[in-house]
Amino acid sequence: MIEHCCNNMGVDECNAIQEKMTDLTNQGMFWLEQENPQRFVYDLKTFAMWLCDFIAEKDREFWNEDS
Repeated sequence: MIEHCCNNMGVDECNAIQEKMTDLTNQGMFWLEQENPQRFVYDLKTFAMWLCDFIAEKDREFWNEDS
């Protein structure tokens, strides 16, 4: 998904994704240490939905399309 959809993004957008991924990794480590993998899966799903929405929005912005 990232390989095919992020070509139209700049550094700022990539940094935003990296920041969210870093947060996800930190939260994942915490929840796994707490022996709560279900919460980590919840966070993964939330991140995946955010990423899809973020990429779609940036792609619409690139092509000057309304959402």
